[in-house]
Amino acid sequence: MQKALSRYENSKIICDKDGVITTEQFKDNGLHLKHFNSGLKITGSIPRYLFSSNSHFATIDDVKLFEESLRNTLGISIESSIIYRLDFGVDIQVAHIPKIYLRCLESSPYYSGIINYPNSKTFCNTNRKKILYDKSLKGVQNTHRIRFEIKYLKRYLDRIFKRDLKLSDLFKPDIQHSMIEQIESEFRSIRVIPSLSYNPADLKTPTDFDNLIIAHFLEERGLRSIINKIEEVYHQGGLNNSKNVNRLKSKYRRLANQFTTSWSDQSLYTELKYAIETEINNLKTKIAA
Repeated sequence: MQKALSRYENSKIICDKDGVITTEQFKDNGLHLKHFNSGLKITGSIPRYLFSSNSHFATIDDVKLFEESLRNTLGISIESSIIYRLDFGVDIQVAHIPKIYLRCLESSPYYSGIINYPNSKTFCNTNRKKILYDKSLKGVQNTHRIRFEIKYLKRYLDRIFKRDLKLSDLFKPDIQHSMIEQIESEFRSIRVIPSLSYNPADLKTPTDFDNLIIAHFLEERGLRSIINKIEEVYHQGGLNNSKNVNRLKSKYRRLANQFTTSWSDQSLYTELKYAIETEINNLKTKIAA
């Protein structure tokens, strides 16, 4: 192996027991390069490498600048490199605190896992994720902003593009357009929980009030996460039998519907949907230009 990276500061050489170089590593400002006999692996953050901060999300122009920087400073051409993970998304401005928008998002087809935090919601499966989170917590924005981001691993990229996706492909308008369509499709597939609504005069007994508190919890965590927890407990030996599982699922579905308004009354989701679709149309216009 030629010493391609070892002459640079922050580099490291790894040898086998016979003293033969097997791996060269180079780290710089969030970027990690590993040079093996079989090829080169690059991981890290393009914004951190270019701008020393992750608060800036890389544009296509930034990716071009990144490619040029590696070519000019390290003598490495990566245009034909295969992409093994691709993160992309949009930022949107909203009128209220972002976490109240995230609460109304319940589930998404083909995403078996949901991770709920007060300021973020992640839908995930084995080869892709989609995340919505409060970007204004980064401390760089004076307004309420939400980041909707998609993370695709190579095996899912292969399903979309029917071939290896290379870095140079990201500079092509048709590929960019396809990525934008993925953002649009991924958001539209998210199912929504109706907003919690109730008449206090209808709460006659302690049980009625207990049910209201459970409904609040369902709204906060999402019905799907509760259903998943029931199934998890059952598969680990709890709840005794499938009849108890079905009873619990029916109970929480009933409570989720008991204290809710109609789907059309969800102004928060409507606002979020409009903001994302507006940004998507803006991106399509830029590509067409």
